[in-house]
Amino acid sequence: MIFFFIVIMILIIGGYIFAYRAYYKSTNYRDGRVMLVSIPYEHKDDEGIKLITEKSKKVIKIIGIFHNLLMLMYFYGLYFSDFNKYLFNEYFAFTLILILMLPLVVLQVYLNKNHKQIKKIKSDNNWALVTEYEIEVDTRILADNLKGKYNKLLHLSLILTIIIGILSFLLKSKVELFEILVLLLNVNSLNLVMILILKLDNYIKISDDYKENYKANKEKIEYNYNLIYKLILIDFILIFAYIILTYSLGYMNYVFIFLNIFLIILWILFIIVFYKVNKKYEISNNNISKAGDFYDYYGYNNPYDNRAMVNSLVSSAGTEVNRGNIKGKMINLLSSLFLIVILVGSVIFLHDTIYASIDYTIEDNKLEIEVSTFNSTINLKEIDSLEFKEEIDFENAYRIIGNAMENYSAGSYNLKNYGNVTLYSYNYVDSHIVIKAKGKTYIFNEDTNNKTEKLFNKITKYIDK
Repeated sequence: MIFFFIVIMILIIGGYIFAYRAYYKSTNYRDGRVMLVSIPYEHKDDEGIKLITEKSKKVIKIIGIFHNLLMLMYFYGLYFSDFNKYLFNEYFAFTLILILMLPLVVLQVYLNKNHKQIKKIKSDNNWALVTEYEIEVDTRILADNLKGKYNKLLHLSLILTIIIGILSFLLKSKVELFEILVLLLNVNSLNLVMILILKLDNYIKISDDYKENYKANKEKIEYNYNLIYKLILIDFILIFAYIILTYSLGYMNYVFIFLNIFLIILWILFIIVFYKVNKKYEISNNNISKAGDFYDYYGYNNPYDNRAMVNSLVSSAGTEVNRGNIKGKMINLLSSLFLIVILVGSVIFLHDTIYASIDYTIEDNKLEIEVSTFNSTINLKEIDSLEFKEEIDFENAYRIIGNAMENYSAGSYNLKNYGNVTLYSYNYVDSHIVIKAKGKTYIFNEDTNNKTEKLFNKITKYIDK
């Protein structure tokens, strides 16, 4: 679990390093633009522009270093120090979003202010708009809706997700549903991003001949479709193989972690292949979004462009919502509402999780253990051994999956002398009950030593019946 956490931490911080690098590069003169403003080549070294860009570069460096150090300290405190009990609370999602987003938002506000200053310099000097980009669109190709083929990929991903979900539910007694959910979220989010990139990609125009344009675009779309089709099939075949492996051999922590990492690496490799092969289709930069100064550091604002989303100028692999038309405004509104729902939902969920109690019910010769999202059922007639322990050695114990709250621990853990166990433990209580049944080990207690002993005696009576 520690290894998995470190990998996630590296991926998040690495992603932000690339983001700050992209902002830094936007202050240089690239593709006829400085800080997203189109500037004629002969004016790129204007003193006013250079002064603004140099200040911007310094601020990007300062905020970038501060932000990455802040995230590193936060993640370290969250997992590796005693401060986690203060950091992980019901407002964890708010804190995490503030840590992840606030410095970046501050930087965007600052860069956008400088972006407007450069636009003012351009306007005051009456510099003409860059005209090297021509808008060339074969409208007959648009009517053919060749990109509609990509919708089949979404349908395929949805069908396979439903099949995997049903299979996992049927095998839930031996398969961790939470793990499968994580894997499905992993592959579906990555595949959705890739399909979105394909749908945002521009049609190409190679001549005034409709048939040639149609053939070139169809060939490009067919290639990309087949590429992502293979990626989706490989993703779900690996998840299916993991389910069968888990069902046959039991839960394996490192296999789960390795598979998640492998799926991300596989997706990155496919992205590289995608961009490398699609280079041959790049005829010109005939992109409507490059015909004027419609970009800023908040995104894209072009009322003359009917697209809801366009490629980003800051990050070559990113996208921007067009807030200049009704579709883009609706996306922004729905995204904001979705974020609010997620934040409020996370507060409710985390409050219930952090302050949850472990409940035990014995009925029909079955012991039901319930806490938050981790529940277990033990058939008392299938118990191989039952022990009462005054103390359990939790030294070098580590969590595989589950909750590790200040008051209690619940989920799959690895303990010295026991190996992988299902644990339900009030952390401030020493005594525990140890049950071994059908190859699994359960270790649990009540919120006092006295209650734990009473529960042990109650279970013993049911077994002796």
